[in-house]
Amino acid sequence: MISEDRHLSYAQTEEQTPSVVQKSEVLRPNDLGNLESEPIPPKESLFAIEGTLYLDHSGKLSFGEDSIDLDVMEDGLRNFKRVGSGNLREENGKFLFHSGNVTYTYTPEELDQVVLHNQGIVFILKEPKTPRPVFFTKEIDTFKEFLKQAALT
Repeated sequence: MISEDRHLSYAQTEEQTPSVVQKSEVLRPNDLGNLESEPIPPKESLFAIEGTLYLDHSGKLSFGEDSIDLDVMEDGLRNFKRVGSGNLREENGKFLFHSGNVTYTYTPEELDQVVLHNQGIVFILKEPKTPRPVFFTKEIDTFKEFLKQAALT
């Protein structure tokens, strides 16, 4: 027998309801009548610079601490394939080199190192057999500023 001064009480934790919607998605019917999400528009590029893109297929030129300046290595440029004039931009966390009807895309995971010279940028890739993009530009300071800003975020 339970005495009258004892009480059993039950406590149920209150479930928190979110006050802010975390994600919303608009669904549209496709040609077959099925609902699909709208394509996500590409994020605006944080920078874009003009220049000339080459690909270093030989991988013989050293880039990094023991390298020579791009301006004085004309002899080594014979191993480069000229892709052409174009632009380098960042879009959705990827670097895109676009020249004519060709676009080369590189993710941060593919990059081992980015080497900056007076008038050029070299992307050294983790995969050694992949040609290295070498981008000659007069807008190197714009790229440097982008890297500084990206490091702060």
